[in-house]
Amino acid sequence: MFKKHHGPDGDPRCIVAHGSTSDLNPSIRKSVIDRAYEEDPESAAAEYGAEFRQPQTGYLTREIIERCVEKGTGPRKRWPGIQYRAWTDPATGAGQDSWTLCIAHSAKDESRDVTVIDTIYESKPPFDPETIVAGICRELQAWGLSEVMGDGYGKPFINMFRKHGITYKVAPVTTTDIYLHCLPQWTAGNVVLFDGTETLIRQLVSLKRKVGQGGRETVEHPKNKHDDVANTVCGAIYRCTPIQRNAVSSYEGIGVFTAPRPSLVGQRGTPEDQAYNYAHGIGPGHPRRSGGNGSVMW
Repeated sequence: MFKKHHGPDGDPRCIVAHGSTSDLNPSIRKSVIDRAYEEDPESAAAEYGAEFRQPQTGYLTREIIERCVEKGTGPRKRWPGIQYRAWTDPATGAGQDSWTLCIAHSAKDESRDVTVIDTIYESKPPFDPETIVAGICRELQAWGLSEVMGDGYGKPFINMFRKHGITYKVAPVTTTDIYLHCLPQWTAGNVVLFDGTETLIRQLVSLKRKVGQGGRETVEHPKNKHDDVANTVCGAIYRCTPIQRNAVSSYEGIGVFTAPRPSLVGQRGTPEDQAYNYAHGIGPGHPRRSGGNGSVMW
């Protein structure tokens, strides 16, 4: 309809308007739009910029990810008083997928809330799942943890974890939900990586965002590629900045939030900012950051 009737060659009986939110509704404050573009340029361009969605785009660029890397640092050691969270991506050991684990925590970096990636573990196939689970459980306990979260594919290993004193929790969201939730955390620089994470960077860059029927998005890796490490790290980020389901239909005339994006920084300010934060939710408490080096092998 748009292609057929927009412009001077269109049917004069059809009125086709094409303009950004700022052009058509100046009452929406620029700060709201700017924040949306900061979090997710692709979605914001469609929502506020009157641009049609492309059927497939990249998830993240290497430049964005590398801005999150603390050069010259290695995996971190456990510090007392910090609440760590873990995510694991199980595998059978018989295929080509790795079994991965990531441990992270929430922290304050000056005025920003960030997720610090403390350590990443990867065990490549072939391997014995029972041996891997035993090693993971020892690492989790060494970090003061008694539970770990992963996707539904880990259900067959729940009893293995339980045998070693660890509870395996099945995530309440899909992998795509997690990737989309984490996207603004990456683009805003709210993730702190240690140096030497090339496998993670390569996997994140290879991910593709696809728009299906009804505008539903999916994020997945290309055929014959893997996202085991990327999945695990984004899972840990999700645990440190959980998805909030709050939504408001309107607030101070600012508009409609039917699918709120996750929060970046819980700042108060104008009514628009407060509505934005309310719709997006605020993450958990933020203990101080840790430092130091640690092992990445079990």
